[in-house]
Amino acid sequence: NGVDSFQKKYRYIKEGLVINEVMNDNYLYLAQNGDRYYDWIDLYNNSENSINLSDYYLSTSKDNLTSYNLPDVTLEAHQYYIVMASGNLALSNNSYQHADFKLSDCEGLFLSKNNEMVDCLYMYDIPQNYSYGRNKDYGFYYIASPTAKKQNSSGLAVVSLAPVLESQKTIFDSVNSITVSFKDTGNIYYTTDGSVPNVNSKKYSEPFTIS
Repeated sequence: NGVDSFQKKYRYIKEGLVINEVMNDNYLYLAQNGDRYYDWIDLYNNSENSINLSDYYLSTSKDNLTSYNLPDVTLEAHQYYIVMASGNLALSNNSYQHADFKLSDCEGLFLSKNNEMVDCLYMYDIPQNYSYGRNKDYGFYYIASPTAKKQNSSGLAVVSLAPVLESQKTIFDSVNSITVSFKDTGNIYYTTDGSVPNVNSKKYSEPFTIS
């Protein structure tokens, strides 16, 4: 309730170009370049006028707001535009323009014009194949079924934090065994083969030993 009240008061959608939705751990949506998946940013023209995107910049640093200049494209009223944050401009194609930066797991994203910030969001612990985006009125939510280039569906105001590893977090070499323990509330799932855990993985119940 506190998160919802805060978002309603301070995070209402502004008029003009805004960041509508982002995805920074994507393995399912908007495949291209030989079925490859990239981080992406969905922009939205929340106005009744056309907007030339080349007047705007995207950046992951508020100390350098002009990191990436958006392409010379006219976005009509209430239209959406996807930018792929692949880190490689050369990957741009007829469908999508690629930016020269990627999105990390914990990072701010800034939209600016005339070197002044016009919109921003903060990404933190977005689950794999979820997006983080605005609803139609106010606030940002975690979205289980991303809706690129569309009005976002309902989502979750908060998600569980990543579990805390109580054991020493490092790379071990030439050891016989190590005991692993986690601390958190709720259910914790884990793997021992390097794959990303999900609810079908092993469920943690007590410290275990890897030999």
